Amino acid sequence: MEDTSRIRLDATAKWILDDSVLSASIMRETLANTTFQDVIITPEKEQRREAELAFSQVNLDWMRPISDKSTVNLGGQIFEETLDQTKEQLNEVDPNSKRSSADFYAQHDVFYGNWEFLPGVRMQDDSDFGFHLAPKVNLRYDFDTASEWETYLRAGVGAGYRVPNLKERHYLFDHSHLGYIVNGNNDLVPEESLSYQFGLGFENGQNQRYEINVFVNNIKNMINTSFDSESTASRTDNVQVFRYQNTEKARTYGAEFSLQQQLSSHVFLQAGYTWMQSENRKTGHSLTRRPDHQINLALEAELPKWDAKVSLLGRYQSSEYVDELSTMRSPSWSEFDIKLNKALGDRFSFFTGLNNLADTQRDFSSGADFRPEIGRYIYLGFTYSG
Repeated sequence: MEDTSRIRLDATAKWILDDSVLSASIMRETLANTTFQDVIITPEKEQRREAELAFSQVNLDWMRPISDKSTVNLGGQIFEETLDQTKEQLNEVDPNSKRSSADFYAQHDVFYGNWEFLPGVRMQDDSDFGFHLAPKVNLRYDFDTASEWETYLRAGVGAGYRVPNLKERHYLFDHSHLGYIVNGNNDLVPEESLSYQFGLGFENGQNQRYEINVFVNNIKNMINTSFDSESTASRTDNVQVFRYQNTEKARTYGAEFSLQQQLSSHVFLQAGYTWMQSENRKTGHSLTRRPDHQINLALEAELPKWDAKVSLLGRYQSSEYVDELSTMRSPSWSEFDIKLNKALGDRFSFFTGLNNLADTQRDFSSGADFRPEIGRYIYLGFTYSG
């Protein structure tokens, strides 16, 4: 049995200054999770595990044109997360588990003839892993054409860096009632990557855009989850155990195709397809939880007469390996959602939707099935814009 609640509060603001734009946002999110391991023949709930993850984040972004061909963008982020987890009211992790970081980024967008250059750098100072600097550079070339279609090339190379969060290091994600557990790993180290991409695009105003992009990512100490055969074998309840770990040398490569098309005056289509291959460069096996094929679809229709908007969203993912030896696969799956947004005056709006129309769910008797856990459900709510 499980009880989960999530509370998220956020606010954004933007100031248009004389010669620049300043944006700020703040976010606070709390995730509380309680699981019970219950033996049906007894009136008591034999084991109670409680966990609370909390995240706080403040962002600041400043953009200023230096000339008609040059723009500077500066920004920063302050982040903090905390984790508490108990089993039968006894601490399973340090009750003072906390991580914080401060980030600063800068980029300079420069136009020269048909070229656009966008160099940048991101610096992070993390309370647990110290300082790191990650540079990047992107460029775009626009071809001279006599038609209404714009044709352009994109290319980029950049360093990536991600520290393991508290969930990945300490949290015990107890879904043993569903057949699996995911253990944190306090020995995780930050993930570093060097990425290359090259793409070709065609654009006709705001209503038509087609892009194809190829990419290669070389990754050091990649953070992922893998089947823990030893911990699984030590259990007697057929629960499968997974664990976060670092893959010392990994590579992903593939291609992405995306399109944006206005089908009529009030109907819009967005679609994307990704083909990806992955490899553990030390063993030659595929990486875990990296499907070969993914498709995303969004069809949106405006209803001006009712001041409303209807959207149909679709996702498809092929099967994926869940163990390092590439012997266990989680099945492929697809999911479709439909939602409605209706304006109620200038400031209020109503929304409702039906998610997972086909009621796609995992096989709860298999700990290696990572299809959606939540079946078909309805939601509704209101929003207010000040």
